[in-house]
Amino acid sequence: MPKSKKVLIIEDEHVLAENLQAYFRRCGWNARIANTGKSAVIAATEFRPRMILLDYWLPDMTGFEALEAIRAVHRCSCVLMTAHPADSVRAEAQQHGIGRILTKPFSMAELQTQL
Repeated sequence: MPKSKKVLIIEDEHVLAENLQAYFRRCGWNARIANTGKSAVIAATEFRPRMILLDYWLPDMTGFEALEAIRAVHRCSCVLMTAHPADSVRAEAQQHGIGRILTKPFSMAELQTQL
């Protein structure tokens, strides 16, 4: 599969992560899941995705902390997923170069507009 069709889904809610993975695979993407920040950094280093779909809250760190560690070894675009779309989260996302935010729950049609 071409490098440009790789997405890393960083999400600790297993059902959501699996549904997103199935959606991306149906759309022709090579999609992998990481459920923690630590596993996301390892996966991103090995997998080298074009895009990351990033949950704001992870069990071991925030999504922003995971993104900083990932970007130290690999640059890619990022879409933030959050159930907490407070202005402070949006501001921090902007500081991390994230311009695309999905508010949970979101539809696959909303996701499609962010790709």
